[in-house]
Amino acid sequence: MKRIFPVIFLPLFLTGCPMGDRMPMVYSAKLLMVANSLCIQVQPDGNERMSGLWIEEIGNPEHQLQKYDIVDVAVSAQKCLPTYGYTFQPGHGYRVSFMLESVDKKSGGITPASRSFSNGFTIWTNAGVWQVAEL
Repeated sequence: MKRIFPVIFLPLFLTGCPMGDRMPMVYSAKLLMVANSLCIQVQPDGNERMSGLWIEEIGNPEHQLQKYDIVDVAVSAQKCLPTYGYTFQPGHGYRVSFMLESVDKKSGGITPASRSFSNGFTIWTNAGVWQVAEL
């Protein structure tokens, strides 16, 4: 009997059957420079709206922006998401993270009703034109 226990349960431990909550997916957004200004674009899933934004200069935690409970910021694949006046500078690295939520999914009980995005990047200049490179 003592030998049956390991034989029965060993495959469950080796296959990694999930127990409890799983880690949520973190997606990447499209980053580009438009007129020396950062443009963050993402393909929305349905009627998603931006609900939170966090921008931080890497290595300088005092230069950050946090906005939560954002309302009325619809997401469109053709438009840049707002950065609320955050000042980016060439030669620095940044991390931008934001959350998109779907009111329809939330009210319909569909999970997950939100998606998280996070990108690390640096800004540099090439012949006076700002460029962005993801880390």
